[in-house]
Amino acid sequence: MAMKCMWNQFYKELPDDWTIPVSYLSVSRRKGGRISISDQTYEQLMFAGRHCIDPIPELENPKQLYYANKLNFQTPPNKDMATLTWRYKDALKYDDMWTYVPTLRRTIRMVSSERANPIRGSAYTWDDIFGFDGKIPLFSYKLLGEQTVLNLQNQKLLAEEMDRKNYPHHPILHHNEEYETVPCYLIEITPKDTRYPSSKKVVWLGKGNFKVTYAEIYDKTGNFWKGYYNASQRRSFPTKHGIEPYPITSGSGMTDFKTFYWTYTCTGGLVMNGGPDPSYFSPGAMGTF
Repeated sequence: MAMKCMWNQFYKELPDDWTIPVSYLSVSRRKGGRISISDQTYEQLMFAGRHCIDPIPELENPKQLYYANKLNFQTPPNKDMATLTWRYKDALKYDDMWTYVPTLRRTIRMVSSERANPIRGSAYTWDDIFGFDGKIPLFSYKLLGEQTVLNLQNQKLLAEEMDRKNYPHHPILHHNEEYETVPCYLIEITPKDTRYPSSKKVVWLGKGNFKVTYAEIYDKTGNFWKGYYNASQRRSFPTKHGIEPYPITSGSGMTDFKTFYWTYTCTGGLVMNGGPDPSYFSPGAMGTF
């Protein structure tokens, strides 16, 4: 049952593509440091599992990709730095990743097998994205039960609307939003690799859409280490059946309770099923914005 839930989480329904063209906001703070705010843009294209825009169910796909995404930094000190990720249909094949470094005007291949490493010094690791983004066969799963939790399912705040000047006075990003009850499966995830830096992760998986609402991460000694949450927005986007609502992940937060380092994210205006050019999601297109 738990394994089935996690495969459903991996193959959860997604738009065929989505773009955050203006502001994908990241806010973070280290213990004793200042709050830092950076703007990014984010684009993702599904190569397989498509259900809205022709060709369905798959684009021309010689690399056998599941999806590709691109993250571009818009503010210093990483302005114009971009990261491209290829996720393959083969669940055991590690992603391919590249980073464009504007100061070098070069695209550099990244080591993507070390998925438990922090992402550019943040509290997140690659396996933490969306609450859990690990390779499904590399972990064991146990259903701990069911629980109904409060979660932000209809986020109103957009990144463009956030009062950045006064943000340090309101350190909780969604402090005045309306939360809803969400029935969840409670699942324990244990890495099979004994060298993995955490001993386990516990996730609250929404029963309606198989999305992670919350996650707890424990260190090798079994002590609570990091906490994670996801927020959603109900957005409408074009499908083959017309305009339909969809609960898209619109923000997240990760806090390292050992170092007291936290990072929150918030999306801005979102375009779904806009039909981007697949050639844009290639290493050769890195550095083009």
